[in-house]
Amino acid sequence: MASEPAPLWKRAFDAAEKALAPKLEAAVRTEQFAETASALTKLQSKARTQAKERSQQAMHNWNLPTATDVSRLREQVTSLERAVRDLTKQVQALQSVLPPLDGDSDQSKPRTRTKKG
Repeated sequence: MASEPAPLWKRAFDAAEKALAPKLEAAVRTEQFAETASALTKLQSKARTQAKERSQQAMHNWNLPTATDVSRLREQVTSLERAVRDLTKQVQALQSVLPPLDGDSDQSKPRTRTKKG
């Protein structure tokens, strides 16, 4: 049984690859290619940094929070939650060793104003 010939696009691709691959592989191994790739990577990084700075400035000009602001607030909330959790444990530990307050103590009575007269 004879196999079907490859589609035209596949034959065209294979022919182009066979002709170009050795030249392209040689080109990417050159120092000039490495230097160009490095320069483009640095340029891309600088462009990202500048875009980030400009967008942050625009957000601040419109009095909107930036991602950095939100991250900082998230860290503060996490820290506060941790502190509340620790304080809750301390209060529970104290409650377990201290006797309950007497119901007639001054602390349990609501404060009221007295009229001066």
